[in-house]
Amino acid sequence: MAVVQGFALAGGLELAMACDMTIVSNEAKLGDQHANFGLMPGGGSTQRLPRRIGMQRAMELLTTGRWLTGPEAVDWGLALRSTDEANLNAELESILSSLRDKSRESLSWIKSITRQGRDLSVSSGIQLESSAFVQYLATSTHPREGIQLEKVSKPLKRKESRTSSLLTLTLLQRRGIFKSNLVFDRHTLSSSYHPRRSLIANQGYFKNFPNYLM
Repeated sequence: MAVVQGFALAGGLELAMACDMTIVSNEAKLGDQHANFGLMPGGGSTQRLPRRIGMQRAMELLTTGRWLTGPEAVDWGLALRSTDEANLNAELESILSSLRDKSRESLSWIKSITRQGRDLSVSSGIQLESSAFVQYLATSTHPREGIQLEKVSKPLKRKESRTSSLLTLTLLQRRGIFKSNLVFDRHTLSSSYHPRRSLIANQGYFKNFPNYLM
């Protein structure tokens, strides 16, 4: 995460754009200054700016040297939040506090797949996510621990639990992860469905489906 209190120009802007989220003060100034000095960017502005704010706005900042205020940076998509300078630390803490109790492994996978799929087509990106989803469930203990903890803190009604399983498994089937059809009776999966034998992952090497999702 980046926090901009004063100026983020040229290289400073490039550093901020390399971060996942940016918080700025209302008085902050963000822009690209390379053209003002007969230079061109060398730290990612020509690539990251168009992806962040669109081609036209990126070209304006890159070629004119315009500076944006904090609120303008939020409006343009360069920053997540803008606040008074005195509240910067509080704004940062409000985000960090919501991340501290999350699984670092889960966040790492989310960040990695989001970045990898950014320049793919939607269909290719969904295939990437599907493969990563199965790999993560098959190799990490965090999903089991997280779901079990959630069940303890917020127990679901039997009907809600069965519906959640049906939706999860149907989604996996539609993405090509399961070969066999899913058969549900009123209370549970039918005995004809064998998750350990039915799981066919995109890469073809996952053999066990995590039963705690059932």
